Amino acid sequence: MDISSTHSIISDRPAQTAGGLLNSRLAKGYSVSELAIATGLTETEIRLAEEGRMQKPDYIRRIKSALE
Repeated sequence: MDISSTHSIISDRPAQTAGGLLNSRLAKGYSVSELAIATGLTETEIRLAEEGRMQKPDYIRRIKSALE
């Protein structure tokens, strides 16, 4: 994956990315625990991503992929 596609996954504004993750999860009807199972991440990692306090590109990609 090149830098430009990673940049498109993680916004310059962490709160915007976080809000998008939370809204997408809620729209799909997933609980945090269901999304954690789908992504292989922990519930804490999901919550941190949704709060904009964790911006690991691979984790954000995994969450977004599970929510597509």
